[in-house]
Amino acid sequence: MTKKSKALLANTLLLDAGNTSVKWKLGSSGDIHRCAAADLSKLEIWMREQASGIEFIALSSVQATQWNTSLESICSELRMSIWMASSESENSGLSCGYHEPANLGVDRWLAMLALWQRRRAGFLLVDMGTAITLDAVDDQGRHLGGYIVPGLELQRRALTESSEALGRLVTDVPDFSFGLGLDTSEAVDRGVFISVEALVEKVMNNAGLSAEQLVIIGGDARWFIDASDIDNQNIDLVLQGLEIVYGQSLESEEQG
Repeated sequence: MTKKSKALLANTLLLDAGNTSVKWKLGSSGDIHRCAAADLSKLEIWMREQASGIEFIALSSVQATQWNTSLESICSELRMSIWMASSESENSGLSCGYHEPANLGVDRWLAMLALWQRRRAGFLLVDMGTAITLDAVDDQGRHLGGYIVPGLELQRRALTESSEALGRLVTDVPDFSFGLGLDTSEAVDRGVFISVEALVEKVMNNAGLSAEQLVIIGGDARWFIDASDIDNQNIDLVLQGLEIVYGQSLESEEQG
């Protein structure tokens, strides 16, 4: 990246708006901040406090139009320009497996791109948030496709809200872990947990990937990290991917 592009990036707010939470940092080396997506006011307060150091917003968003429009209004008032990332058919040797690449969630694409840039080898990326997404990439950088299933809490809630008897017996605090349940609450939580673990294992086997090629990120990744020796160092992959594509955009503009 050129000196000019690096200077512009230093004044850019990198913003990852997920389904339920928002993460952001200023430039490459800024601290990461978080808030609930429903609490846009917290992000707005931070932006107003830091306004003198922010010129641009690089945005990855899977939020609804209303949320994005609210952010645009804030940025317009603060005179900050927004650049929005989108999924691509190919980037840096990574190719999208979707029939219509634009329909792949931009957060999934950016996370895969960041991981591909790090490894240049096949992997299974599991993002455990409100929904759980699984994306497999082979050693040639071909995205083989993926799955989207309900997250741990959604699966748990589906059981407890559909049965009054279960709802009375399941505790408020979940216990997602391995092992057979010794009461109804444990049986529900551990059943949900092992169903996801079995899915991950099945996808790895079908894609010809090993445990060393598994990366789990997202808010609920901690349950698997605590129960196994999986490395979770790549938790902010979406922001890393956003930085990559925004940097590419800056260099393209500079050259063009």
